[in-house]
Order: sequence, then C-alpha cells, then structure tokens
Amino acid sequence: MEETRCPFCGEKVYLGLDRCPYCAEHLPDNLQPINGNAAANPSWNQAQNQAGNNAQGGYLWRQAAAEKQHQNQYQDHGQYQGHGQYQGQSQYQAPGEQPYGYHQGYQVRPYAQTMSFGQSLRTCLIDKYATFSGRARRSEFWWFFLAQVIINTILSSVSGATADYSNLTSISWNNPAWWLSIVVWLALLVPNLAVAARRLHDTGRSGWFQIIPYATMMLASLTTILKVWSFTVNALILAAGLAGSIVLLVWFCSDSTPNPNKWGPSPKYN
Repeated sequence: MEETRCPFCGEKVYLGLDRCPYCAEHLPDNLQPINGNAAANPSWNQAQNQAGNNAQGGYLWRQAAAEKQHQNQYQDHGQYQGHGQYQGQSQYQAPGEQPYGYHQGYQVRPYAQTMSFGQSLRTCLIDKYATFSGRARRSEFWWFFLAQVIINTILSSVSGATADYSNLTSISWNNPAWWLSIVVWLALLVPNLAVAARRLHDTGRSGWFQIIPYATMMLASLTTILKVWSFTVNALILAAGLAGSIVLLVWFCSDSTPNPNKWGPSPKYN
C-alpha cells in the first residue's frame, strides 16, 4: 500500500485512511503518496514535495512536534513537583494541571508562594505600615485581618473580665483594658486602611472604594445630628452600606490580576 504523511503529526500513514492512527485527526483527501514513481509524473513530484514540506516544516507539524517533546520531557515527572526546570525554584510553585478547554501542553503560569502569617504581619506593621501605594495579595490582606480579629477578641475578653459591673463607669472610663483596646485600634487603623487599599489595587480598582461603609455610617450619623432622621432615609442608607460592604468583600476575595497595572506589577504572578 502507498504511504503518505499526516499533515498534523508528521507520521507516516497509509494513503486512503480517514483518520491518522497517531493523532486521530481527520486526514485531507488531497494527500499525495510518498513512495510512488515521482519521475514519471512531474506534477505529482511537485505536489509530493509540497506535501513533504508541509509535513516536515509546516505550522501544524511544528506545533505537534513541540507538544510531543514537551510531554516526553516531563512524562516521568508526575505533577511537576520537584523535577526538571522547577527543581530549584523554591520561590515559585510548580504549574498545576492542564486547564480544561486549552490545547495540549498548556500549563498555568507559575506564581510566587503565598505569604505566611508572620510575613503578613511584618509587611503590614513594619515594612508597609503607612504605604497606600503598590499591591497586596489575598494572603497578605487576610492574614493581617485574622491577626486583628485575634487581638480584638483577646482585648475584649480581658476588658470584660476586669470590668466592675456594679459601677457602670468602670466598664469603660476606669478600665485600663478598655483604654488599651482603644490604643491598639488606633495603632492598627493606618496599616488596616493601607493594606485594604493595596488589596484593591491588586484587583485593578482604586483604594478609595473602601470608604463606602465609612461614608454610609457618617451619613447616618449626620441625619441624626441634623434631625432629619426618618425610617425611610436610614433604611436606604443602611441598604447602600450593606451592598457596598458585600461588593468590597467580593473584591477582597478576588484573585490578583496577572498583568501589571498602574499600581505596579503583580505580587503573585511573575
């Protein structure tokens, strides 16, 4: 039987087959044989040379050959953990599995390791205490948020345990633990606003969006001071504040944008 070459993978196949047995692609009907008498038919010789060029150097053949070489290089490396080109890159995690729907050989981009609890505290409290520029990953933001929750819980417990409930004024004004909680809250206010602004920058949004809940609370207080309070007005203000808080929560949980933006390069993707 006469043979030809598959234009997709470059392997030799029998002429007349509907599919390539190597890559399972549909074979065109105009393929020319590669083991016939080329000298007796110059037009066939020209078509055979064109088919050979397409098979040996065409775009589809080069793409299939590159993917095959990529698979052979890592066929014994499992999930790419600690092998090959990623063996010495401790600062980057190995790429994950091939995403569904992408061409064979596509891998997700490597990204830097997440921040630990201690790294997040050092970054927010020392390195970038009042830095509102730049970007911050989810790990940096949420580890610092967890630290604030732990600190506030401890201070609230100590304040409640040391309060003298027989004297209402000792619950706050005469309670040193209450004053300590106020000092800690003020000390953490600036880094809290700063890391929230950097987290919004990391998602491609302005850091000013974080003032939405504060603005609604100030507006509600203003209606009370100006004595224009009404149930409808306050309900609308509270609804706007709740909606803004939900949107902010979704943004804080969003992944980093992989490309650089006007606030700097991505702290996650290289």
